[in-house]
Order: sequence, then structure tokens, then C-alpha cells
Amino acid sequence: MQSKSLQELSALIEDGLKKIIADGKFAEFLAFHSKFHKYSPMNSLLIFCACRHATMVAGLKQWNKLGRRVKKGEKAIMIFAPLIKKVIDIEVDCEAVSESERHVQLLQGFRAVCVYDVSQTEGKELPEEADICHDFGGETELLSKFISVFGYKYGVKHEPLEPDLGGFLTSDNTITLNANKSEEQRLKTLIHEVAHGELNHFKEKSKSRAVKELEAEITSFIVSGHFGVDSSCYSFGYLAGWSDGDISEVKEALTVAYDMANSIIAQLEAAMSLPKAS
Repeated sequence: MQSKSLQELSALIEDGLKKIIADGKFAEFLAFHSKFHKYSPMNSLLIFCACRHATMVAGLKQWNKLGRRVKKGEKAIMIFAPLIKKVIDIEVDCEAVSESERHVQLLQGFRAVCVYDVSQTEGKELPEEADICHDFGGETELLSKFISVFGYKYGVKHEPLEPDLGGFLTSDNTITLNANKSEEQRLKTLIHEVAHGELNHFKEKSKSRAVKELEAEITSFIVSGHFGVDSSCYSFGYLAGWSDGDISEVKEALTVAYDMANSIIAQLEAAMSLPKAS
């Protein structure tokens, strides 16, 4: 099988993103990416364009280790993989640490690799994956947990607001949520406003308001989807406006939102893994 070059993969990303936006599939892609939040958005995009029903991907060797084989005739999904080189850190005192401890890993670049979705394989049944199924008790528990995790930094208030307003963040790091909205929508709005705060949008002057809103909404969409909360009915209005958007801005917003979503998810999951106080 002939592998694609990095240039070809980059072109696929550019063309794929243009087509997704033009076809009004941007929100669908973000819902897909919420299942693959540990992958870069560009790799997620390559997987989405090649296999929209994908749920779990791995390389040939990894599938073999899990007791599964790729079905005959299945076409590989090409993604980027980092090239890591181990080097000796010359600034570390060699008398204080062993040689192995002096090794550091440096990113040398990227290469194209083949992966396959689980639906393209057959063999041994897989154990239930914690990263794929999330059951944290619904919106009520998740909203409470979100407030407890980020409450030290953001004061959260619930007040009646105008019907078309979900909530807002003020410069003193106070988030006001519309008490007339459902818990699900208040949760989604809370994630959106926390993303604004964590991305320092109040002080960021180089980005337009539209780009800031896109970053916050993509973050909210990915985090909500990761925890099983469907926020599409709230997000489509934000995302549909990018059908004629600048592709470079969308790619940059995806990268920023990807990093922020992973940070928020990690903080929430760490808090959820802690034992409850007696």
C-alpha cells in the first residue's frame, strides 16, 4: 500500500475542512472530534473525512496486540504521528543522575502513519473502554462538579435574564447564568464562559470578537460532547456562521479550542476520580 506524504495529508486537511464548512458539516465534525479529543484536531479531521462512523482507531501492531486483525481489503486511515528523538541533556550534571535520566525527548517532525477503526477489524472482544463511555450522573451532577472545580476562580450566579441570553462573563471573573434556562443549557453556557476566561479573551486584543466566540464555542462543544451532553441545538447558531469563514482562522480556532478542551476535561476527570468526603 502506498503511503501518503505529509504534503498530501496537509492538502487533505485543507480541502476536507473547506468541504465540511461548505456542506454545513462543521458541527457534525466537532461532535465527532469530541469522541477523539486526545487526537489533534487535524488528525481528527483526517479520520472524520476517511471514516465518519469511526469510534476507536489504532495501528496494525496495536490491533494485533489486542487480539484483533484488520479485515482483508480494508483501506487504511492516514494520520500524522510525531517523530521523537532521544538526546543527552548536556546541561544536566552527569555525576548527579544516571545516563538514562539525562535523556530528553525532542520532537523532530512528523510522519504519515496508517491506522484502522475497530469496525475494520475482527477477532477478540475488546474490554469496555472508559474513554469512550462517560456516565457521570447527568447534567445536575456535572453542573455541580463544574462549579466546584472552577468556582475558586469564577464566581457563578444564577439570575433571571432576557430569554435569548444564556449567560455572560464579566471582567471580575463572575459568570452569570440565566436561571430561566434548563440545567443542560446552563451547563453548556458555563463551559463556554469558562473557556472565555481561561483563554484570557478579555485582555486578548489581537483576535476579533467572532474568533473569540468561535474558540469558546468549539471548546464548549467538545467538552459537552465528551461528557455525553448534546449541545448541538445551542451551538449550531454559532458554527453555521462560518460557512464563509476564513479557513486559516477556523484551523487556528480548532487548535486553540482543542488544547483548552483537553485542559478542562482533564481537570474535571481528575476531580471526579477523587473519593467523596465522608
